[in-house]
Amino acid sequence: MKVKLLLTSWFKRYADGKDFLEVEVPKGSSVEDVLKKSGLPFDEIGFVHLDGKVKRMSEIVSDSEVLKVFTRIIGG
Repeated sequence: MKVKLLLTSWFKRYADGKDFLEVEVPKGSSVEDVLKKSGLPFDEIGFVHLDGKVKRMSEIVSDSEVLKVFTRIIGG
């Protein structure tokens, strides 16, 4: 099944400047499984949204789901 990741500006550099990545994962995969397979640096991911709600890393994703990925909040 395919899951689409919408990327915030920081992550676009890992997708050749595109706004999204499509990740092919087996049925029953979790949000964490999708993110790890995406090639995004997992330690830089802050949280993931689906329809305006935060998704836990352990939640199972559905085919054609669209997740928005945000970076950790950093500052000085």
